[in-house]
Amino acid sequence: MKIVSPETLARFREPGLCELCGEFVCFPDPHHVFARGRGDAFRNDLSLNLLLLCRPCHAAAESGNPSRKQCLAIIAEREGLDVEQLELILKIMRNA
Repeated sequence: MKIVSPETLARFREPGLCELCGEFVCFPDPHHVFARGRGDAFRNDLSLNLLLLCRPCHAAAESGNPSRKQCLAIIAEREGLDVEQLELILKIMRNA
């Protein structure tokens, strides 16, 4: 399933606080926890798969620091979910 949502991506490109370092970011880089367009059929432009990051934190996240599990923990807290719940939702969506 591919979910392409320009509206959701736009929301993660608005100025705000980096979800990793907490610094204010004028031009954030949305980070897809599960990659989009790298052979993964699940494109996932969903808030459950996105982090609002500054460029240095985005580069670090792309290199695996923080780990995917740590990114999911940040999203789960933001969305009021347990990490296990978030993982289950994303697994169901990837298999839909």
